[in-house]
Amino acid sequence: MTTTLTISDALSDFIELSEALDDAYWEAGQIERKDSIYNIITAVNGEIGEINKLSVQDHHYPYEPITQGIQDVKEKLNRLRKSLDELDMRTRTASLLEKVIPVTLSLLK
Repeated sequence: MTTTLTISDALSDFIELSEALDDAYWEAGQIERKDSIYNIITAVNGEIGEINKLSVQDHHYPYEPITQGIQDVKEKLNRLRKSLDELDMRTRTASLLEKVIPVTLSLLK
């Protein structure tokens, strides 16, 4: 059974991902990792901004990606998910990212 996520659900998921990525950014020790995480943060926050422009009455409709930027970071999210064990970050941050990245990727299919 496939459940269609609403715009409201997607907004909540993107906010959770944004918060986890913010923690990962500050915990990253290498500038290259920070740059990669920041690139994802920028795309996610762009999508959040566009969703926030929608009327609240429309938040029950099924979610479809709005910005090209969010579509462009799918591969970067996949790479980040696969490299979580290699990153020096708090266990809490890694666990949260392990949980929210697959949810976000499912939104971007």
